[in-house]
Amino acid sequence: MVLMTMIARVSDGLPMCASVQDDESIGRNILEYQNQAKKLFRKLNAHSPPQMSIETGPYLFHILNDNQVCYLVLTEKSFSKRLAFSYLENVQNEFLQQYGSRVHTVSRPYSFIEFDNYIQKAKKTFMDSRARRNLSQLNTELQDVQKIMVQNIDDVLQRGLAISELDNKATNLSALSQKYKKDARYLNLRATYAKIAFGGVIALVIFLYFWTMSFVLLKEIHKYQRIRIMVPDIALQKRQQKANSLDSSATSSPLTDSSVNSPSPPDSFSSTSSPESRSSSVSSHFSQNSSSSTRRNSSQGSLSLQNSLPINLVKNQLMKNIQQHDSVIIIGETGCGKTTQIPKFIYEFYTTRQYSQPMSTDSSQFFGLIGITQPRRVAAVSIANRVTVEMEQTLGDLIGYTIRFEDQTSSRTRIKYMTDGILLREAISDPSLSKYRFIILDEAHERTVHTDVLFGVVKKAQRLRNLKRDSLDGKSHKFRQLKLIIMSATMDVDHFSKYFNGAPVYYIVGRTFPIETFYMQAKQTDYVSSALSTIFQIHQQEDEIEHGFDKDSIIGGDIIVFCTGQDEIESMIKIVVDLSSQLNSFKTRSGHLKTLKPYPLYAALPNSVQQKIFSRSPDDCFRRVIFATNIAETSVTIPNIRFVVDTGKVKSRLYSPNTGFEVMQIENISRAQACQRSGRAGRLAPGQCYRLYTKKEFKQMKPFPIPDIQKCNLSNVMLQLMAIGIQDVGNFDFVDPPSNDNIEASIRSLKSLKAIEPIADLEPNLYKLTEMGSQMITFPVDPNHSALIIASRSFHCTDEILIIISMLSIDSVFYVPSGEREQALKMHDKFSSSEGDLIKLLNIYRRYRESKQSREWCRENYLRPVQLKMAVEIRNQLAELCNKINIPVVGCGNNTEQLRKCLALGSGLGIGFGANVALLQRNGDYRILYLDPNNKPKQLESSDNSRTVFIHPSSCLFSSKTKPECILFAELVRTTKSYMRNVCIVDQQWLLDYKKDGQ
Repeated sequence: MVLMTMIARVSDGLPMCASVQDDESIGRNILEYQNQAKKLFRKLNAHSPPQMSIETGPYLFHILNDNQVCYLVLTEKSFSKRLAFSYLENVQNEFLQQYGSRVHTVSRPYSFIEFDNYIQKAKKTFMDSRARRNLSQLNTELQDVQKIMVQNIDDVLQRGLAISELDNKATNLSALSQKYKKDARYLNLRATYAKIAFGGVIALVIFLYFWTMSFVLLKEIHKYQRIRIMVPDIALQKRQQKANSLDSSATSSPLTDSSVNSPSPPDSFSSTSSPESRSSSVSSHFSQNSSSSTRRNSSQGSLSLQNSLPINLVKNQLMKNIQQHDSVIIIGETGCGKTTQIPKFIYEFYTTRQYSQPMSTDSSQFFGLIGITQPRRVAAVSIANRVTVEMEQTLGDLIGYTIRFEDQTSSRTRIKYMTDGILLREAISDPSLSKYRFIILDEAHERTVHTDVLFGVVKKAQRLRNLKRDSLDGKSHKFRQLKLIIMSATMDVDHFSKYFNGAPVYYIVGRTFPIETFYMQAKQTDYVSSALSTIFQIHQQEDEIEHGFDKDSIIGGDIIVFCTGQDEIESMIKIVVDLSSQLNSFKTRSGHLKTLKPYPLYAALPNSVQQKIFSRSPDDCFRRVIFATNIAETSVTIPNIRFVVDTGKVKSRLYSPNTGFEVMQIENISRAQACQRSGRAGRLAPGQCYRLYTKKEFKQMKPFPIPDIQKCNLSNVMLQLMAIGIQDVGNFDFVDPPSNDNIEASIRSLKSLKAIEPIADLEPNLYKLTEMGSQMITFPVDPNHSALIIASRSFHCTDEILIIISMLSIDSVFYVPSGEREQALKMHDKFSSSEGDLIKLLNIYRRYRESKQSREWCRENYLRPVQLKMAVEIRNQLAELCNKINIPVVGCGNNTEQLRKCLALGSGLGIGFGANVALLQRNGDYRILYLDPNNKPKQLESSDNSRTVFIHPSSCLFSSKTKPECILFAELVRTTKSYMRNVCIVDQQWLLDYKKDGQ
């Protein structure tokens, strides 16, 4: 019996082959094989399609079944199915030449056992000769397909559509267009008849309104079947006409379309292109991206901005599906209103009892909390404030938020915004998340560590709630069904839908405006200088509006610049302040001063400072320029942004499980991040995006950023999972599991800290928290730091350890303004210590407290009061947690030797900072100390396992005349070299004694 007949792809020059059961029956099997091949040939024609076809790229797999024989044919789309046999004779001749001595008298076609060996040899033979010519036509077609895919990649990324949908899009739109034209003729006829009665006219108007407004682009994927609801062309035209009358902040009525989309630049911007050229909008260094498209804005003049959001058009349909499913995925484009409106929909849906099966039997008693997570504090706070205003409530009453150091909630709160880290810590004490009825994980595409862990934690909480509810027959309100909603701008929807057990996916278009995208014509070596140059070129554009100054026009719009960190932001702000003072004396043609005011936006800023960004600019300010990190990429809408300057860079933390070190470095963003950044300019009006990289560099970027869970130290994640009660952390249900090396390295690290231990010898892969680990989980810091806090009790220096950890948890406290560098460094040197930077930070903190946290004292010493105030808050929080677990907060005073010994050893070598110890070598370089698997120093001299590192130039030990023999460092930064930051001198003898005693 022939088990399988395979007809391989003809373009690879592979023959028809059969796999048989034994060698003894080859003759009989060959005859049977020939008969089956004839049957197959008859089946492969245009009138008898195969029983199954699988399409993948340019190829088709055709599968036919004939009793116990399965035929598999792989052909190209551009080739006829019959071509699978057209080269059979040539293939057989080549096979006879290659293997004729082995087949003896076996008649053709040939049957053999060593299929794999023959495939490799035959493929090489034909690829070198005849098959190469046969492939030429296919290669040409493949290149055409690739060109089409490249042309559409921007649109694919922004809309979150699967590539496989693009093939059918044109056909579907054409069919729908014909359908809507027919419906329009029918409605016009009805309108004519309805004029005979006033009541009929009113009814028809209402019907037409809901008919046109209800067709929003909403696609549902349930059980992998996608449903499209497209907006009629007539509705699109009406919405576009009404978009300009929505709000004075949207567009400027005196402007024509051309003046809005592309203001004329000053002559100084380009000396090689004509003033009339659109591509010279800002600078001759940029080339305009011709693929920018106009997004739809659904609005009605009589409606408010809130009610005109696209999400409102599908409110009822969304809520019915949320009611039917445990998990739902919503892909909402920028500006659709998903973040602010969906929590309101849920609250109104169930509390008003407007549906037949309300979740609560008592409308006065709400069923539980609606929890909405955000990756960043600024988003959680700003969105909570926004929803509070929309619902006409008081912040902290019905709507509230919780972030670190700030809890604006009460017992009456029902809609709670929070950072993802807050919800994860709540899961430690309540794994089933019993006080929540709905969990909304927003901005899921950012894939932060906490968000990725929450995917699995909430999924597990759903199972726990269902099991407990079933066991109690639904009698306990505490274990009611937990609903999960994943919201994102774009993501791999099939991957996430499969992870959440086939959850339906909904696509909702955003209410965005046209965005012109410009690229650099040449690669830039200094993106900071390029960004500053672009800012002033934008700002110096002449006001072409003859009817007066309009702050909301694209010419008077604000600028947002994406930077990599706080230091970079503040240095750029200083340059802008210095240079803009000369420009602020210039006036527009309408007589208004062209003032330019810079603002910072990064995570370390206090909430009060961050919230100033979201208010309108002062009346005397022509334009704001906002320097932001990637926290401004998503979630929040900054008003009046018309220009985006994208440096294409982001600072990220990378962890190597082999070396055990985390390194901060600047790297390129992904294409998805670039699209998110450009979208900041099109939230409320048309805008422009200036990318400080070439189009070629853009195409070379990764499609999506690598999830943080796959590139960070997982020690804290593993510790939190065990605290939740997950024993087999190595097999935790991650969406995208990290590498086994990373997981194993994290477990080894926790074991060396004595935080975890195996449950039993028979189950070596199952772990539980030790008493030490249970105390460590109390502190919201890295395991190394929490272990150091606990160990400080033995060294009687807990207060100093808390201060140092707090100072390391914030951004740099040093402020070095341009033009005053020498004076600033001189003031900073007053706090320096010959023992290292960690002692210097301790001195600064103590002096700041002695000054009663004076801002004037900070100004005199060129220090940042905002960061120092945050350090005080962190230290106080850690001190409160120490008191809860009976750790006395005592200090060692000026006994810095005891403090440095605690930093170096603690309860284990380098416990506070991993194994961050470096030794001076004979050649003057430093090499990192290598530890064996038991966390003991294997050798104190140079080894192949050690790495060369250097003291950072900002360190107070950098200019030391005599280099210390042994130093401890808190952070490793990689630029042109690997630099140690925040270093401290330790005694090498301490390490030797540790090795000798085997403590």
